[in-house]
Amino acid sequence: GMATAALDQFERAVELSKEMGDHKSIARYSSDLAKILLWNENPNPKRALEIIELGIAQQVKGFEHIHAWSMLELGDYFRRCGRMDDAETAYNRALAMRVSPLAKAYSLRTLGRIHMNRGSREKAIEYFEQSLDIYRRIDIGGGDIRLTEDLLLEARANSDRGGRQ
Repeated sequence: GMATAALDQFERAVELSKEMGDHKSIARYSSDLAKILLWNENPNPKRALEIIELGIAQQVKGFEHIHAWSMLELGDYFRRCGRMDDAETAYNRALAMRVSPLAKAYSLRTLGRIHMNRGSREKAIEYFEQSLDIYRRIDIGGGDIRLTEDLLLEARANSDRGGRQ
């Protein structure tokens, strides 16, 4: 359908940009292509990671935050599929890039969730506290702060009741 047509067009755009040595276009198209590869009817996370890495390799100034968000989407995909180790790797890779405070807070909160599900309550608490601090500093308001506060309270309650560390 339309996703397949878009996938073909972005694959062509990346290939043409590579042929022309147009690093900025490769960096830009790689992010869009990775999203399509992850969220179409036949997801291909391995190819999405290759494309994200191709974009990163272009080292185009000003695009690092775009690649970080692509890495976060890859982490989200893996998390939804239950591939927590792969998700954790993707979130940590995103955090290693120059990332917006919002993306950093989101990554930290999601890492906290992964650790909480594994029973690593103290590690989860650390991630939730860091995330909450960032959300409050950037004054994001509303849902993100409340969700993170609720997760932190749950992790602390489970830790106080002798939850596994």
